Amino acid sequence: MRSKLRLLLLSSGSLAAQNVIDALGERRERCLLIGVNSLEKSAGNFRCDVVFRVPPASSGAAYIDSIADIVRAERPDLVIPSRDDDVLALALLRERHTCIQSVLLTGTPATARMWEDKVETARFAARHGLPFAPTAENARDALALTAKHPLPLIGKPRAGNGSRGVVLLRSQAEIERAFEARPDLIAQPFLDPPANMQALIAPPEAGLPLFFSFPAAYQYIATVIVGPDGAVSEPITWLCTLVGGQSMEGTRCDDPQLLELGRAYGHAAAAEGWRGPLNIQLKRPAHGSYVAFEVNGRFSGGTAARTVLGFDEVGLAIKAFLPAVDFPLRTVPACDAIQKYVQSYPIPREGVEALRRSDRWVRADARSSDERV
Repeated sequence: MRSKLRLLLLSSGSLAAQNVIDALGERRERCLLIGVNSLEKSAGNFRCDVVFRVPPASSGAAYIDSIADIVRAERPDLVIPSRDDDVLALALLRERHTCIQSVLLTGTPATARMWEDKVETARFAARHGLPFAPTAENARDALALTAKHPLPLIGKPRAGNGSRGVVLLRSQAEIERAFEARPDLIAQPFLDPPANMQALIAPPEAGLPLFFSFPAAYQYIATVIVGPDGAVSEPITWLCTLVGGQSMEGTRCDDPQLLELGRAYGHAAAAEGWRGPLNIQLKRPAHGSYVAFEVNGRFSGGTAARTVLGFDEVGLAIKAFLPAVDFPLRTVPACDAIQKYVQSYPIPREGVEALRRSDRWVRADARSSDERV
């Protein structure tokens, strides 16, 4: 007989997976966490009770089939994607392995591809009349953007997250070179440039900085849960402060306009077949309304912070997708702001060796906590 809720975390070493675990808080004792990761030397693996080493998500069918095998063997109640690749992999798994009984926290393959591809996200927003940053997929369209939006533009991978591969395109020549060198590139306007932008991006005259980032950047977040029946939760909206591309502080922002925009994105996504978390990232230009520039269909690096702010998105997802499970929402002190503190976790030598040797590791004290371990 099962004694705990069985959660399977894909990419268990990722930042999003760590946020899911942190968001559980004291409810961690109610769960048996099964992790999968292609990297054995990752501290996040060993915050789980059981870990499997699998092929990288980039292997396509090999990754999907390995996840299907683990789901059939371990019979988790809920399978949670942590990276964009996982979102699409789960959607394809459901399509290719129709006998899977576990709940997969994802939507249709078509909607999963919308969040993975920023051009498709822009087209989705346009279909529903939702504000989204103009998005150019080639040099010609990027150059056309400069007629209405001042340089620099922001160049980023068409599929990517976490500021990886993001560049500032400071001139028409840079735009042309960037698109020639990177076929996966898209460009968007810099929606909220700092007042001293030109000084910040001027060519350095006293040496190239070893590290570069703006002193502080700000972005708005709207998050909802789309349930299995297409119902959309009430959103949480907040303003986060980014330092070096990492969210370090956050403040609730209960602006009715932003809340309504979060609902609108949630209902539009549900109408096209999306199910699960939906995370909308937005900017607010100095003289304008909110404009989204990216949408993710998964829990994110801000999930634990939003839980502390009073929006228990992990708990809400479990209640929506597993209504028969007794899993309380997390109780936290009322607050309007959070700060991020870093914590270190060990990478046990025996755990790494077990994954290298047999592709499986089990926490010693988890062996008798559930009949499937």
